[in-house]
Amino acid sequence: MPKALQAALGLAARGIRVFPCKQDKTPYTEHGFKDASCGNALIAEWWTSWPGALIGVPTGSVAGLDVLDLDAKHNEARVWWRDNCRRFPRTRMHKTRSGGFHLLF
Repeated sequence: MPKALQAALGLAARGIRVFPCKQDKTPYTEHGFKDASCGNALIAEWWTSWPGALIGVPTGSVAGLDVLDLDAKHNEARVWWRDNCRRFPRTRMHKTRSGGFHLLF
């Protein structure tokens, strides 16, 4: 099973809805985050149709999930994080393709 499909199904198993995105982060599905699902069959269908898809997750009030996106290629962002990182609670962190990270709340 491809890693992205396995990861998408793993999120869905924890009740986190997912949707497939293109490499430029735009959704493959017509309604984007509104199409997000925890359904294994639909998720498998999506990642079979678009095997290179990134995993999108709805955020904000729609999903009860907030994300801080730190774009570390900008010096100001790195300085801000250095000065403020201790103010945040421990939480899940994901590295981004550009070398930054996402903090999930």
